[in-house]
Amino acid sequence: RPYILSVSSFYWQKNLPRLVEAFARLKQRSSLPCVLLMVGSDGPKVTRSGLIDLAAQRGVKDSVICPGVVPHPFIPAFYLNASVTVMASLSETFGLPVLEAMSCGCPVVTSQMGTMAEIGQDCAVLVDPYSVESIAGGIARVLEDAEFRVALSARGYIRAQAFTLESQGRAYIQVLEEAAHVG
Repeated sequence: RPYILSVSSFYWQKNLPRLVEAFARLKQRSSLPCVLLMVGSDGPKVTRSGLIDLAAQRGVKDSVICPGVVPHPFIPAFYLNASVTVMASLSETFGLPVLEAMSCGCPVVTSQMGTMAEIGQDCAVLVDPYSVESIAGGIARVLEDAEFRVALSARGYIRAQAFTLESQGRAYIQVLEEAAHVG
């Protein structure tokens, strides 16, 4: 079955309850046969059991899977096979799952705020993380428009190349060289 992927620890700022709510709205409006797969460890306030309980309250328990922590070497396979990765966090220090998904060619729906918007730019669907409707709409756009999904994947893959170790090293050297010429 096609699936929507979320990879993160289950901390409050990851906004996972709103993702479950958005998924429930999407399932109510659409006959898409997808599931929501949320991979990660429990946080102090947000837990797998709590997210499953919320999914049950919204009538989508059978379509929400929370397997817990997946060893990192297996994560690329999850991105490669996902229909879309969603990271609608309220705040992030960087947003590595956005880049990981893009580097695997997986289309991304992410927050229009902070580092996620900076990374995603026009290579991801940017949504209001406080709006369940916005999150649901962003996911629906990717799932329902195959041409858009393919274009987004391609743009995301190219964008992710700007964040490789090699490209970051070159940028760091350039900054040092420019600083040396200023002094």
